[in-house]
Parts: sequence; C-alpha cells; structure tokens
Amino acid sequence: MRLPVVVLALLVLLPLVHAGTQADPEIVDSPPLLDAAYGALRGDTTLDAPEINLVAAWFDMNETTIEVTWEVVNASHRFKSPEALGFSMGFDCNGTLLGVDAYVQESPNFIGGTLEFYPAHLQASVDGNLIHVEVPRSALAAVGCSTVLRHTIASSLLAISTTDPNFKSGGGSLWFRDRAPDVGYGRDFALT
Repeated sequence: MRLPVVVLALLVLLPLVHAGTQADPEIVDSPPLLDAAYGALRGDTTLDAPEINLVAAWFDMNETTIEVTWEVVNASHRFKSPEALGFSMGFDCNGTLLGVDAYVQESPNFIGGTLEFYPAHLQASVDGNLIHVEVPRSALAAVGCSTVLRHTIASSLLAISTTDPNFKSGGGSLWFRDRAPDVGYGRDFALT
C-alpha cells in the first residue's frame, strides 16, 4: 500500500525539479557576497574580489551535455598573473558526493574543467561574467549519476601569489572564497 503512494508522490514532485536559467538559477547568493573572514585569516580584509564574488549558479541541459554556469560580479576585475580562479559546484547524486570544477589562470593562459572521479578534462569557457563547464551526460553516467543532483552548493576561490613583504598577507598566497547559498543548499536538478 505504501509503495503506490510513494511512487505517486515522486511522480507529482519530480516535475518541480527543473533546469535553471540566469533568470531562475538553482543557487542564488545573498549579501555579504564575499566571505571577508576567510581573507582575514591571511590578514587582509580590504581587498575586493568581484572576479569570484558569486551572484548565482545553475545547470542547463540538452540531449548530450549538462552545462554548469557560475555568474560573478565582474570576471575581468584585476585578473592577471599570478592569480588563479577556481569555481566548484558540489552535489549529491545517488548517494555519491561529486563536484564539477572550472579553473581559470592568466599565466600560463588556461581554462579547463573537471568532474570528480572522471578521468578526462571538460570543455570550459568564460563569457563576460559567466563561467561555463560542459559535462557530457556520458561522464555523469560513468560515475554512476543518472537521476537527480541534490544538495547543490556553488563555491569560488581566488588565489593570489605574492612575495611583496608590504602586502598585508606578508607574502605567499592570499586566498579569498565565496559560497552560495550562504546557508543550506540550492534547488535540486533533475537529469531527465
């Protein structure tokens, strides 16, 4: 008796899990947009980092790929050598925690993407303030992911290497990060 009720409930709720768009993303960040406390660990709370300051993140799909997109305040802000940007979308799929990552580096010039537990590199691009990674559906299937992405969390990281002893971090690497949503998870995303 319980099985038909559970199946009926799933059939009613599953259509509510849909692809996101820039206008209706799975994840939206709320102010404060940048985690200043993380920068303070290195002694710098004044440096702004709009190039990793997340606005939103979402999934989109077609017959062959799932596209992961992160939107930031200003992707071109102060981006130069020796800086590196990292973007991640974490989620649970069939009880396995997975992540799609994008890496952007100015020198040497590099843009690339990865899927956790998948051996090949993924196509990645930057288009204005949007960072995209295309994940083949076959890649998700190869890591056992074929239904719904749950507990979605987006994050970003800025790494600045410096040897300037006058820099507030005292030299070395200065890290800034952002996480969205600030609390909890974003909306689930159905792969069907």
